[in-house]
Amino acid sequence: MFTFLPKIDRAVLEKEYRKRVAAVFFGLLALLMLVASVLALPGFVSLLVKNIATKSLVKNQPVADSSLHSALEAQVADIRSKTDFLKGVIDTPSLISLIEKIDNRILSGITLNSITLERLPSPEITISGVASSRDVLVSFSKSLQGEPSFTNIVLPVSTLAKSKDISFSIRIDSHF
Repeated sequence: MFTFLPKIDRAVLEKEYRKRVAAVFFGLLALLMLVASVLALPGFVSLLVKNIATKSLVKNQPVADSSLHSALEAQVADIRSKTDFLKGVIDTPSLISLIEKIDNRILSGITLNSITLERLPSPEITISGVASSRDVLVSFSKSLQGEPSFTNIVLPVSTLAKSKDISFSIRIDSHF
């Protein structure tokens, strides 16, 4: 490699180069520290507010800021309402399990056209289809009555007027 600079000038340039690299490094480090502190500030303030609120609640003193107190009460009420909703969802059977229960009770000679599930105003299932005979339809209705999660099975008597190829619509009350 050829160097066209004298050693003294080259040493000065290398020293200046190292100073600039160090300045850029420390400048980036300072910028990183500034960004980190700005990003950590909201969490720190939130933690500080919670700590103050907890200390004042432990001392049985009212919280100094009533808006903070009302905000905490609103959050607690929101969490309670969400957990109550989830408890209701967990306790009810899933729609898939209801359809599986219906599917397990289908007899040969029954063809389903539709299953309608309505939650409001009261939970209700409507099954529509075609039965090959009156006996098959009555047997299907009785097998649905054997399911404990179905409370009220309504098969209109007018449906049983025909003896073959009977179009039917069965209404079932259930909790889903």
